[in-house]
Amino acid sequence: MSESVTRRAWIHNRKRMMSSVIVVIMLVLVSAAAIIVSSERPNAELIIVNVSANPVEACVDQDVEWAVFVDLQYNGQRGNGLLFTWDWDDGTYTVNHMASVNDSDIAIDVQTHAWAGSGLYDVVVSVWDGYGSDESKRQNVSATVPFIVNEEITTRSVDYRWHDMFAHELGPWYEDRLMNYGDEYVVTDSYPYLYVWEGSPPGNMQVNTFMQLDVDATDIPEVNMNENPEFLPYFGDTRGGNANIDWYMNYITREESEAKLSLGAQAWYDGLYIGLNGTVALDRDGAKSVLGLSDSEFDDFDT
Repeated sequence: MSESVTRRAWIHNRKRMMSSVIVVIMLVLVSAAAIIVSSERPNAELIIVNVSANPVEACVDQDVEWAVFVDLQYNGQRGNGLLFTWDWDDGTYTVNHMASVNDSDIAIDVQTHAWAGSGLYDVVVSVWDGYGSDESKRQNVSATVPFIVNEEITTRSVDYRWHDMFAHELGPWYEDRLMNYGDEYVVTDSYPYLYVWEGSPPGNMQVNTFMQLDVDATDIPEVNMNENPEFLPYFGDTRGGNANIDWYMNYITREESEAKLSLGAQAWYDGLYIGLNGTVALDRDGAKSVLGLSDSEFDDFDT
C-alpha cells in the first residue's frame, strides 16, 4: 500500500516538473520575441554626405581610391555597424561589413578599384544599417557617381619639321606693302624666293623667305604653358579619339580684308595684315570627347 502511494506521488511530482519545464521554455520564447521587437528602431535615415574618387579620372588598369562618408542618425547604427556594397558597373562588386562604428558620427568606407576598359561607368555605392540578419535590415541609401576611364596612358611626344624653305613666292599682298613703304625689294622671283627689308635705321638689312612647319604630337593637352593651359575643351563625358588640327598664318590680301574686316580696319590695310586660319578634323571618338556628340549626332553631322 505504501509503495503504491509512493509511486503515484512520484508520478504526480514528475508531471509537475514537466509542467514547470514547459512553462520555462514558453517564457524563454516569449522573451526572445520581445528582444526582436524591441530592436526595431525609430525612423532614422542614413545620409550619404559625400562620395569621393582619387584621382577624379583614371586610365585603364589604374587604381582609383573611393571613399563614401555616411552620417549616422541613430545610436544603434553605430553599435551594430553598416553594410557597404559597391557596384563598379563592369560586372564586379565589392562588399564590406563594418562591424561597429561606435567612435564617430560619420562612417567612412574606403575601397580601391581599377577598370580593364575605357568608358563612362556609373559607380553605385549602397549602405545598409546592420540590424540583425539581412531580413531585419530597415534602412538603406544609395549614391550614383559617373566616372570616366580613359584609354591606356600614351607616351607624350612631339615631332616637327620645317620644310619647303625658299619655295613660296611672294603673294599679292606684297604690292600693297611696297606701295606703302618702299623699303622692300625682291631679290629673286624664282626658287629660292628671297626679299630684302632695308630696316631701320638704314643699313639694318634683313633677308626674308617663307617656310612651312608640320607638327605631330601625342598626349599634349595644352597649347600654351600659362597657369590655365588648354589644348581643346572637353564637352563630352568620354575621352579618346584623334584630332587633326591644321593652323596656318599668312598675310591676307586686300580682297580678303574687304571681306573679313571692318571698314575702319580696311582703311589701314598696308599688306602687313596677318590672318590666322585653322581647321580641326575629329574622328568619331574625338567628336564624342571634344564636342559631346552622340554616335547618331556624329552620323547626322553633315545634315
